[in-house]
Amino acid sequence: MGKILNIHRCLYRWGLTGVLLFGLLATGCSTTPGKEESQNLARKSYEEAISLQSLKLFKEMTEKLREATRFDPDEPLYQLTLADALFFQEKLDEAERHYKRAVKLNPQMVKGYRQLGRLYMHRGDWKNAEIYLEDAIARPGLVQPHELYNWLAVTYYAQGKFSDAEKKWKDALKIKDNHDIRLNLARAYRDNELFDRARESLEAALELKPKSARAHYELAQLYLKKRDFPQARQSFNQVIRLDPLSEMSKSSRKYLELMPPDQKNGR
Repeated sequence: MGKILNIHRCLYRWGLTGVLLFGLLATGCSTTPGKEESQNLARKSYEEAISLQSLKLFKEMTEKLREATRFDPDEPLYQLTLADALFFQEKLDEAERHYKRAVKLNPQMVKGYRQLGRLYMHRGDWKNAEIYLEDAIARPGLVQPHELYNWLAVTYYAQGKFSDAEKKWKDALKIKDNHDIRLNLARAYRDNELFDRARESLEAALELKPKSARAHYELAQLYLKKRDFPQARQSFNQVIRLDPLSEMSKSSRKYLELMPPDQKNGR
């Protein structure tokens, strides 16, 4: 009788084990549908995030994007979009992690490298900015390459590599003549006491954007260095006219007060 009870106990235990094993096998068989369901949930969260972005509900949008990356961590688009949202909110460490995840998942994702370059520029980490911007430029499908050349030139210049920066700015201008690039190049020339080149670059910037208060202000500074007070006065007055409430206008008024009087007008 004792033997029969022991057999029943064993069969009972094995029966339970069999049920558990069957359950594990059944769970394993449902892996693929579970993944598909997660991907669908991720897509839904992503679409909701984009809708929230249009309403400027950035905190809620970011949470939905986090949801999307949790449901589908291997989709680079979700990683990139979340990183952009975090970058916009100045959450740089978290943004950096998601950008790096995005380019790891898709090494040809030009925007990921581009954005990492911008993030490191924002931090003042010029060496890493240079590395990622060069990576972006080296990849196919580059959009607005003149912009990346400009940023790369800024990273070179910040590291004291003036010749490399000048070359990149000139390369950028060959692709597209641009007001901001002309301004950056002019400042670099000014800092290196190449005043005639700086003036030429600023005049070219004003041809592209005649109402640029910044270009007029930079030009006024150059005229001051050359002690060409009438031209400096004219440029400072343009700054005040074009952007009267700016800090540049306040500085322009102070410069005008300190400058020698205009002999021609008795002022």
